[in-house]
Amino acid sequence: MFGKSIMIQGTTSNAGKTFVTAGLCRVFAQDGYKTAPFKSQNMSNYGFITKGGKEISRAQAVQAEAAKTEPSELMNPILLKPVNLTESRFVLHGEDKGIIPAADYYKQKEQMRVEVEKAHVQLSKQYDRIVIEGAGSPAEINLSDGDFVNMGMAEMADAPVLLVADIDRGGMIASVYGTIKLLPSEQQKRIKGIIINKFRGDKALLESGIKMLTDLTGVPVVGVLPMAKIEIEDEDSLSGQEGYGDKWNVCEAENNKLKLRGMKQDQIHPIQDKSRKFRETQYDLLADLIREHLDMEYINSLFETEGYVDLPATCRSCTVTGCGGQTEDAMGSNYIYYGTGKGKLNMSLGVALHAADQGYKVLMYQFVKRSQGIVYGKAEQSKDGDALRQLTGITKIETMPMRRFLFMLSEEEKEEVKVRNDKKLDELMELSKFYDLLVLDEALYAVEMGVLSEEKLVSWMRRKPCHLEFVLTGRKPTDKILTMAEFVTEIKKEKDNFETGAGSRLGIE
Repeated sequence: MFGKSIMIQGTTSNAGKTFVTAGLCRVFAQDGYKTAPFKSQNMSNYGFITKGGKEISRAQAVQAEAAKTEPSELMNPILLKPVNLTESRFVLHGEDKGIIPAADYYKQKEQMRVEVEKAHVQLSKQYDRIVIEGAGSPAEINLSDGDFVNMGMAEMADAPVLLVADIDRGGMIASVYGTIKLLPSEQQKRIKGIIINKFRGDKALLESGIKMLTDLTGVPVVGVLPMAKIEIEDEDSLSGQEGYGDKWNVCEAENNKLKLRGMKQDQIHPIQDKSRKFRETQYDLLADLIREHLDMEYINSLFETEGYVDLPATCRSCTVTGCGGQTEDAMGSNYIYYGTGKGKLNMSLGVALHAADQGYKVLMYQFVKRSQGIVYGKAEQSKDGDALRQLTGITKIETMPMRRFLFMLSEEEKEEVKVRNDKKLDELMELSKFYDLLVLDEALYAVEMGVLSEEKLVSWMRRKPCHLEFVLTGRKPTDKILTMAEFVTEIKKEKDNFETGAGSRLGIE
């Protein structure tokens, strides 16, 4: 089930990822979609300073210009500017963090993955479509552990992948086949199309090769881009596209001068023949090339969200997943109430009651963390939620009972609970399309204890109907879940009844 993002990966560096990404950005912008480029990590010494004073790669600035939007640090959260063979200047969210050795950077990969996802989530809230560019090749399997630039990024964004291959250098069929078949089977399924780039000659002579490639990989060839004299800046030092790669700079700074860190004074010069008008002409020529030679009907179909086919037609045709045609200010948010202090359930109940009072339809469910029956020596009341169920607008789903406290379960028992909880989450996701507010009490604790899939929960938070307000509670959210939330409140304990041995107050806590 895909949504707002599509990803362009390549069989090699300089296959044409930047070129195709820029072209699709312009095509989607021309078609009325608010479009943005994205590249999680770029290694380049060509920088661009945004209006907000943040530095990103020039390639993403070019793509943003092609998309008719303002460049932002969200479009390139990590920029590595090599200073020697083993060290790079590290730019995070547009801010210079100093020079870092490669070994030290890779120790931070998991944290960098969180930062990348955070930027992509924020960008997703601002744009209808995002065109993500990969780096190098996804078949560099020695770098696949913890990857967040190629298939790891595609998985984070739940994005279909178009694979670009350079036919001009030869070995195109072998490079495409090898790239796909070196990937795990689940990642192979994510590749939805092949783009052959830099073709010279009679396309009819290529037909047998295209059929062979499709038969071997099971992936359709969605187009063959010929060599063309279109001047769109390439981030690689090498260039095979005729006219493509002539180095002109869109880094407009004070007095319309180019300003790059580390450049000598004689390397800073005004933009002359490569004016904005000239660049716009090139972007439009590139869009024409894309439209003529790629199957845009098929590529557009990759943005359709299959999970919401039973929603009204206005919602199915909307570019914002599941919003039912509502404007951005009507879109629902994700709320998290967490911490060591008691009262998280009471807070979520308060939100539910307030929402119901305002006419919202509320759906509630609690992932239990303890056994039902006896609590602190007292009989637990069995009519939990009866009062809520009698209130107009609130639906409380019956909680699944447990035999023992979560921390007392064996690994085998936890796995059984996880299967049940994941199934229940699927049911709640399906139901939530018909509600305005969904409350999942103790879902964070269930994830923490390994009895609820973090991946499933995060994936759904990306895909939820946009009008839906979503509340999660528990002791501690994971970094991935925290990234998805717009509102987060921590409840800290100052003191409670347990310190005196009194225990919890039934019916109150």
